[in-house]
Amino acid sequence: MKTSILLKSLALILLTLNLNGNASAGVIPVSNGYSTKYLYASAESKMNSVSDGTIICWLEDSFRGSLEIQKLGIKGEKLWIENGLIVDKDLGRFPDPDTDFPLVFSDNSGGAVVIYRKVFYQEEEIYCAKISSEGEVIRKVCLSSRSGGYNFSPAAAVTADNCIAVVWENFISGDFDIQGQKIDLNCNKLWNNGDEVTVCGQSDDQRKPYVMCDRKGQLLISWLDTRISLNSSEFGYDLYANKIDENGEFTNFGNSGKLIMSFPSHGNSVRNNKLHYDENAFHGKSPASVRKAMFYNHNMIHSDNNSAITAVDIRDLETDSYISVFKINENLDVVWNRDIEAESFQQNPLITSDGSEGAVIVWNDLRNGGNSIYGMRINGSGNVISAGDNGLKVSFDSGKKNSVRLLPDKRNMSGLLFRNNKVFIPWTVSDSRDLFLACFDLSAGSQYRLTPELITNGISDANCISVLSSNGERTVVFSKENTIFASAENYEEKVLNIKSKHQLNLSNYPNPFNPVTKISYELSVPGFVNVKIFDMAGRIVNEPVNEFQNAGRHERTFDGNSLSSGLYFCRIVSGDYSETMRMTLLK
Repeated sequence: MKTSILLKSLALILLTLNLNGNASAGVIPVSNGYSTKYLYASAESKMNSVSDGTIICWLEDSFRGSLEIQKLGIKGEKLWIENGLIVDKDLGRFPDPDTDFPLVFSDNSGGAVVIYRKVFYQEEEIYCAKISSEGEVIRKVCLSSRSGGYNFSPAAAVTADNCIAVVWENFISGDFDIQGQKIDLNCNKLWNNGDEVTVCGQSDDQRKPYVMCDRKGQLLISWLDTRISLNSSEFGYDLYANKIDENGEFTNFGNSGKLIMSFPSHGNSVRNNKLHYDENAFHGKSPASVRKAMFYNHNMIHSDNNSAITAVDIRDLETDSYISVFKINENLDVVWNRDIEAESFQQNPLITSDGSEGAVIVWNDLRNGGNSIYGMRINGSGNVISAGDNGLKVSFDSGKKNSVRLLPDKRNMSGLLFRNNKVFIPWTVSDSRDLFLACFDLSAGSQYRLTPELITNGISDANCISVLSSNGERTVVFSKENTIFASAENYEEKVLNIKSKHQLNLSNYPNPFNPVTKISYELSVPGFVNVKIFDMAGRIVNEPVNEFQNAGRHERTFDGNSLSSGLYFCRIVSGDYSETMRMTLLK
């Protein structure tokens, strides 16, 4: 037994050393247990509004399903129990990201509040738990205690008065409804004398809620709905929204909410409760009605004047899909909408603020026979300001063209990070399980991007990748071989170091040459590389390299047989660094 434990410990040490060899950042093992980990989530920890570390929680298959949590200090040290503090046990069934994703928040006192789902014999409930700054579970409270039945898919947001609003779907007597509750940072229930509020209890089904708090302190809640679907209830989900004030009371739309988007069917669509002929109903390859065979993203971000921008994928799984981005105002009226559609599937959109009343959207894209991540920036008026109408490719990596690139799950609250006018986008290449991170600098023009960074190889779960800011550093959380890791570094400092130390050492031999020469260069970090040859008039005469390459020395042969004698220029670009050299062709 002791030998087995020793071997496992040695394997973990070797794995950590290997991770540190693959990544440029310091890699910290968060959980040292050997049970399978699922659906981890993370948040920046704060003490009196000042960052004091990172909080990470996860589900585990020990103790018949458990929720565990750990806090890392600003130096990466574990502040709570070594293998993770057990928040709750006996959670039941195999976890599903669509229904069971835990949510974690800082309590601004060095502790945490966690929202999670727990399965009983004939009921499934939504719980919250309070963890102190010392790493003790102070209390656990059932939020869905009145209605009974089965409760799924919690979503939550911090409110204007520094509390947490939680919404979820409730299933009872053959019907799905949306319910909610507001809690303070000590897990005291604040609405309806402790009973949950029914956000929408209309006929048919209301599913998969999302919540955000506007600048007036009102809660904007959206959900999928089948009540007036033109398709069958199995496939047709419209998008509804409602507003609730800080006391849990309905505002202008009662408990029914308002239709904000309907999926097109046979050339018709419904917007703002009115039926219209939709000239854009037939997109891409298929002139068939659009059906929905799975739930779709509809996360929202703030814009100006208490409005919101959202992105959804309109999909027929067998033929085509495209993305609709639209803005709703304070009265839940659609102000503008824009479709993103190229030659093939665009789906799984994620959205984050651009810090200036607009949005950055990223998605999976199958155009040009590939499987890539694309993105774009849209301002508050719906105009594209950092890419073409159909977006810009961001997933430059070492995977094969048709390898699936996996974005974080739509219910992951920290799947994208906006910080210091930069957006950080993680993705995983499905076959190699390599984890990459790209950074867009929104202040530096539409084509500016830093080289995608390889964080590590062979991760376990792409759905749960978190990227967050903690104490001014960018932290990436991932799992590998039943261990959760955090990779943290000061990104701005790293960029400065790359600029000051990174030398591509571009050269060619022989020079002068006739007609063949070897172009050599060196990469200190993996990245996307472009090499072009120009003539004296600035025309491109050859492009010998345009691909992702690993760190190290590289060499490419250039044949100038078809060119005339004269002076030529070779320019290499890798990330935000470039070099140019002269080459002389003598015949």
